[in-house]
Amino acid sequence: MATPAVPAPLGHPGGPTRRRGRALATLAASGLVVAGLLVGGPAVAPAQDACPEPYAPLASVDQYSGSTATLPEVPGDDVVLDTAEVVAGAVGPLDSDGDGQPDEIGPRETVSDPATVTRGDGTLTFVRAGAVVSISGNAGDLDGDGRDEILVSVGASAGVGEVQSFVVPGTTGPGTHDPADVGIEAGDRVAPIPDRDGDGVVELLDVAVGFEGGFLVNGPTRVLSGAAVIAVGAPGDATDLPALVQAPGALLAFADLGGPLPVLITGEVVGPPGEETEGILHLADEGGDEAFTTDPYPFVVSYTSTFARPRLVVGDQGTFLALAQGERSAARAYLWRVDDPCGALPTGTAPTTEVPPASTPVTSPAAAPITADATFTG
Repeated sequence: MATPAVPAPLGHPGGPTRRRGRALATLAASGLVVAGLLVGGPAVAPAQDACPEPYAPLASVDQYSGSTATLPEVPGDDVVLDTAEVVAGAVGPLDSDGDGQPDEIGPRETVSDPATVTRGDGTLTFVRAGAVVSISGNAGDLDGDGRDEILVSVGASAGVGEVQSFVVPGTTGPGTHDPADVGIEAGDRVAPIPDRDGDGVVELLDVAVGFEGGFLVNGPTRVLSGAAVIAVGAPGDATDLPALVQAPGALLAFADLGGPLPVLITGEVVGPPGEETEGILHLADEGGDEAFTTDPYPFVVSYTSTFARPRLVVGDQGTFLALAQGERSAARAYLWRVDDPCGALPTGTAPTTEVPPASTPVTSPAAAPITADATFTG
């Protein structure tokens, strides 16, 4: 098996790391951090009356076509991580026969071409009639036999749509296979992430994807034990396994607040899909503890995306969560202050914004600590 890439440390030398540490300390002092987010420190109980969740934005602006309004610029470092780098840090190149040489993943010249993995003992070809099959990559060596498992996805089209992801054991021999016959179904869109439960085996991140009323709706986001998935055996179905962590909505990004694990930022669509609906952002650690939930505010859901990339800015004057949508995926942009949700914008910041509209109450309970076998409720 190829040697996995070593994940880069989450902290970086210099000012940004110190500010991230202060961001964690400030979150704790404000009562927003619950068990698991602090590094080596005691759990901090949420504040009872200071500023109840869900939190409203400090500023919002229209982003309809032709609008020139922008969110206030806040000083600091954007600590949102490249999701592809987080995934790449969990595993190395695919080596499903354990010969120490990377396997060759066959490119598809057209959407009808089969997906192939060529290795020392031959070629594995994955096909399914009427479907598009592709190799998502390396699931990691989940059973410790020295062979990486293969992630194979099956979809109805080459673009956005519903998909199935299968973990195909590295012991599967060369030949032509339907992934369902030789693999373990693990979810919709699946990728490996670094070990979370301390067993030395990478975990599998699953983000559900589906359509309702003609619009793309994402979620929930689940973290499954890689060891538990491979233990199901092939052919098999691991989609009903209990999740190590489950959060509402789709994973939008990982963020580095200086802790041992990246923080999760997820986005949840609330209400029936349509041109205008409501969205909620959740900020949580990957142990399953929710630290920050936004008030539902209007979003426009596009046919291809729900949320854009968020920004989590850590600076000397505070920690700020910003979501500036693309013109096809929302009508407004929002700015929240994570370390002091009911506080103010940084000194000297000129808000060129409107007063945020009052939100319509929806069913979205306040945040609460999450256990390993529970799910988010907010």
